Amino acid sequence: MNCPHCHKHISTELIRSVVAKLNRAKTEPPHPKILAPCPHCGGMKGVADLRKHLARCEKNPRVIARAAKRVPT
Repeated sequence: MNCPHCHKHISTELIRSVVAKLNRAKTEPPHPKILAPCPHCGGMKGVADLRKHLARCEKNPRVIARAAKRVPT
């Protein structure tokens, strides 16, 4: 088989190894979610969820200060 971009030959062994790696990745169970506590409210969140939560946590002093600035006087 030839590469569609550079037209060089791609070995069959390389193609088989890549396909096998992709198939193993599909059949392996997903990694367990690692929970971490929010430093402000103590709620347990996954890493990606915690990043989003920190910017919106009602007990975060930065969020409280930002909300206070928005209040019209």
